Amino acid sequence: MKKNIVIIGCGFGGIEALRRLSRHNDRFHITVIDKRDTFDFLPLLPDIIGRDFPVEYLQVGIADECRRCQADFVHEEVIGLDPGNNTVSTAKNQFPYDQLIIACGGETNFYGNAELAQNAATLRSVRDGLDIKKTISEKTFEHFIIAGGGYTGIEIATQIKRWINRNGSRARVLIVERADSILGPLPDWIKDYTLRQIEQMDVPVLSGKTVQAYAGQTVTLSDNTRYPNALLIWVAGVKLPDFVTNLNVEKIGGRIKVNPFLQVRENVYAIGDGAAFLDHDKSLRMAVMFAMGQGKCAAGNIVRTYQNKPSRAYRALDLGYVIPVANNRASGFVLGMKTKGLLPALLHYGISAYRSYGWRNRIGVFLHSLRNR
Repeated sequence: MKKNIVIIGCGFGGIEALRRLSRHNDRFHITVIDKRDTFDFLPLLPDIIGRDFPVEYLQVGIADECRRCQADFVHEEVIGLDPGNNTVSTAKNQFPYDQLIIACGGETNFYGNAELAQNAATLRSVRDGLDIKKTISEKTFEHFIIAGGGYTGIEIATQIKRWINRNGSRARVLIVERADSILGPLPDWIKDYTLRQIEQMDVPVLSGKTVQAYAGQTVTLSDNTRYPNALLIWVAGVKLPDFVTNLNVEKIGGRIKVNPFLQVRENVYAIGDGAAFLDHDKSLRMAVMFAMGQGKCAAGNIVRTYQNKPSRAYRALDLGYVIPVANNRASGFVLGMKTKGLLPALLHYGISAYRSYGWRNRIGVFLHSLRNR
């Protein structure tokens, strides 16, 4: 009898696990559960706005991918887990499993502010990117307020500024950051370089402030400064789904702590943004390359379990990271070396093309990146 394998989430980690497990369809019955119906290529979502990136290169239908892998797709939201009874619950159904992979990504965290949750724009999907682009194309705003000065906030702010410059708008773009500086714990030289780039693009950073309210298209900050006729884009926080928060297991920073084999318990794995994997006593940062590698590792260990072979520990391969700015300048570490300028910006798009799914998408991302530098 085939073993039931359930994968919650079909992002970078989930899709890698699915593809690896599908090589053993004679042994497994695979079910993918996701409230989304598409896998969206998150690293290039801001480029939908500033570079007119064709969205057909940034999406894969989850149902189509499951058909190719001979897996079942359940287009529902997971609301609970019962590890004692080996079941996953949605609002409509329960799904038994012999092995489970929790591969859910994060979702926008509004920190309990219902007004912001209802009114602010977000950028977590291709649909969000298209909605923002449509809104700024059809309405005249005086201000674009980006709440959050991390990777995504900087990319969105500068891509909107690129759109403004191209379309002759006089609107201002501002980044509001709660902390005293952008980019959180990154090295000062990266922060300084990135800040110079975004200031050269006339995108000021309002540090040490937060967005308190957004009503009637007016943004109010913590110092009572008001920006009328504004579009607020909220990227100031990420949280995990409620079913993860409610799971009675050890967590680090809200993420599920896993052992060296990515296990939460013997038949439950957690990967990607939802997993806290300790590397030199520190949790790995949330990154595409780690999610992909963990998806392969978790799937491989499930296969090895039924081959009566020992599990293999996950080894994090850190190739580095870059912080791209829409003026084709970036900074970061590549293979352990400091880098800044045009080269890491080109690498950002080259790596994005390489990590895209399917040759059509890879070629499309690569060619469009070359044409729209």
